[in-house]
Amino acid sequence: MGHMVPTVSWQALVVLKLYAGGPQDRLDAEQILRTKQPSEREREHLRGMADSVGLSKEWQALADVLR
Repeated sequence: MGHMVPTVSWQALVVLKLYAGGPQDRLDAEQILRTKQPSEREREHLRGMADSVGLSKEWQALADVLR
C-alpha cells in the first residue's frame, strides 16, 4: 500500500465546517465538539483559529450553543 492520505486535525475540521457554513456543517461542528469535549485551553485555541480566518461570529454562535 504505502500511500499517504492527507488529513486535518479535529480543530481544523471544526473551523472548516464553520467556513462552509451550511446547516449540516454547523451540526457536524457541534457534534465534533460534543464528542471531543475540548478543554478551555483547546476552546481558546479554536477561537484563535476561527478569529484568524474571519469566523469570530460563527465561532461565538457555536460556542454559545454548547454552553
